[in-house]
Amino acid sequence: MRHSHSNSMLIHYGLRASILLGFALLIVFLTRSGDLILYIAPRMQLYVKLSAIAFFVAAVYQVYLILENSSAHSDDCHCEHPPSPSLLKNGITYTLFLLPLLLGYLLPDEAMNSAMVNKKGINLSSAPTTNPPGEGIRIAETGLFPAEDPFTQIYADYAKTIYKHNVIEVKDELYIETLTTLDMFRKPFLGKTISITGFIYRAEGMKANEFAVSRFSVECCSADAAPYGMLADFPKASVLKDNEWVQVEGKLSESKLGEERILKINVTNIRRITAPASPYVYYNYNFGSE
Repeated sequence: MRHSHSNSMLIHYGLRASILLGFALLIVFLTRSGDLILYIAPRMQLYVKLSAIAFFVAAVYQVYLILENSSAHSDDCHCEHPPSPSLLKNGITYTLFLLPLLLGYLLPDEAMNSAMVNKKGINLSSAPTTNPPGEGIRIAETGLFPAEDPFTQIYADYAKTIYKHNVIEVKDELYIETLTTLDMFRKPFLGKTISITGFIYRAEGMKANEFAVSRFSVECCSADAAPYGMLADFPKASVLKDNEWVQVEGKLSESKLGEERILKINVTNIRRITAPASPYVYYNYNFGSE
């Protein structure tokens, strides 16, 4: 009976060690290949890398238990909590860990694209536009970019900065903040030239000459990714394929998509580009503090 119990525990220790080592090696592989960025936001990657060390240490401990229980003294004491004798319960438990591990090794490492946008829905309007100043407030006092509170003041200050540029370049490090600013203070920016990069996405309701220049915003990991973008109008849009990466330059205007009024780029120049090594964009937590 003791011999049967010992063999059962050795199997469990072996499975646990294999799973833990598998997760540790998967994280190492993704880190070395540079593909960890496809799943984990940069600010969270340190914790994931540290977890690989924890997985490895736990795997080594399971191997130690195998060796200890295989020794001549293994029958002296069976103080550990025995696993469930149910094959079904054990099978389900280990499958919950093995399945994501196998998927991590077997599925190709690819950035999210239009297929995921179709499931989540794209946000072409990053923020509500601000209300115009009240009658008692003169335009001279508020300027082009009135701020109603300290939160909008941050965006108003940034709006004043980018408004001076001949070409408003939507940089990756301020992608969400720039789109939000343009949306909050939409009117003054109409007619301004903008440059933005992203992949081609076509949503239901778009015209043949329209597409969205899209990016995924990631907070912590790919599970919380949200698609953002800007509507683009290009007469030769049909030559562009879905998911192609492009850099678009054009004049900002206003358009209507469904019941929503949104910003649109009237494209004057477009070129295909290689997908960036870091295809996602992230909230800039230093925005407004610089």
